[in-house]
Amino acid sequence: MMIRAGLMLVLLATADEAEQLKIKRVLADFRTMAAAVEAYAGEHHEYPRAASIQELRGALDPRYVQGLHVTDPWGTEYRYAVTDDARHYRMVCAGSDLKFEKTYDKMKADPPKQQLSPDATYDIVYQDNGFRVVPEGFEKAFTQHEIRRVVPFQ
Repeated sequence: MMIRAGLMLVLLATADEAEQLKIKRVLADFRTMAAAVEAYAGEHHEYPRAASIQELRGALDPRYVQGLHVTDPWGTEYRYAVTDDARHYRMVCAGSDLKFEKTYDKMKADPPKQQLSPDATYDIVYQDNGFRVVPEGFEKAFTQHEIRRVVPFQ
């Protein structure tokens, strides 16, 4: 019985570690995409007018980035959106539940409040060169100035 309980703890710790690695990859993917999107905007004076992550890849690869991940570690395609005037952009990961929250369907110039979500089942959101929603434990994704303004998840 003790061995079984110990094995369960090891399996849970391994699963949690695997989940954290997946979140870290999403954060890295979004930073990479954002750097490429910003480089594109530096040349074109607007963000890429792409209707999907696949179109975004076409606009950025190979000039601004090569081998851009278009799916998250759980197998769902990332979402990319841009405002009509191409002055604001957003990238969203559905998270481990594989479902996008409707909150981020409409692209607005005003970014959502910065929040820590309870876990990776919630969307991870990046807008206008900054993380907006990340899971608890990943506060370092926000800059020091931004950490003071993070609101509880609603």
